[in-house]
Amino acid sequence: MGTGSFGTGGGRAGGGGGFGMSSFVSLRTSADDKTRRQVIHRGAQEVFEKLSSVGKSYFKDQISNSLVRGVYSSLFDLSRELRIVRSWSTTQTFDKVDGGPGCLQNWVNKVIKENAGKENSKVKGVVRMALESFVLRALGDNLDVYIDGDIDDVRKHLNYNVFQSISGYFLGFVLYELLKRESEGMNDFDQDCLREIAQAKANQLIKDFEDKFLHNKHEELNINQITYSNLFDLFACEYKWFSSYFETPASNILS
Repeated sequence: MGTGSFGTGGGRAGGGGGFGMSSFVSLRTSADDKTRRQVIHRGAQEVFEKLSSVGKSYFKDQISNSLVRGVYSSLFDLSRELRIVRSWSTTQTFDKVDGGPGCLQNWVNKVIKENAGKENSKVKGVVRMALESFVLRALGDNLDVYIDGDIDDVRKHLNYNVFQSISGYFLGFVLYELLKRESEGMNDFDQDCLREIAQAKANQLIKDFEDKFLHNKHEELNINQITYSNLFDLFACEYKWFSSYFETPASNILS
């Protein structure tokens, strides 16, 4: 469940989050795709640098709050149910959610509600969109099945390979949502570029996580063997390591 390849789908356009990045603003007057791609790279790096410089607690709260950690953990439970246990049916519940029409959307709503706590609306928006994007990716971006499908419909459309890369996909979607808050005026091409940048950052982090932490003991977390499910917990106590990846120039993220 390591890094995830990245394509289209999942995210919807949104307003800015308050940093007012000048590079993204200039997209309004940048016409050709090459120029827009360069502008997006600069703007993404501005956002990453700003996030990591406005204060240690702010970025930590965005990336390792109780909501994002609870949702991330729940994805591993969902993976086990759909791939291994397979007891969820139209007559049997999973996680107290029945398998009738709209079961996956109902599960998303339940997971968000149970883990939201006192998180603010911006945090809730980022995490919810990241979770929905992950689930939609697993369904081949089939919105109808997500909204109305029962568990039998879900299984028919499910791409189980997505669950082999929970960490890569979910982290990529979270980073994309953080970037998207600064992305007013973007067209579909722009958003695809932004997704690529977010996923490249996520893959960098996951690869280094695998090299440095995976299967090792971690004293502060009191874990004898780190697994992928510990990723977002690790971000909080290894923040210096985590934040160092957001100092990499955007031009070096993608080939």
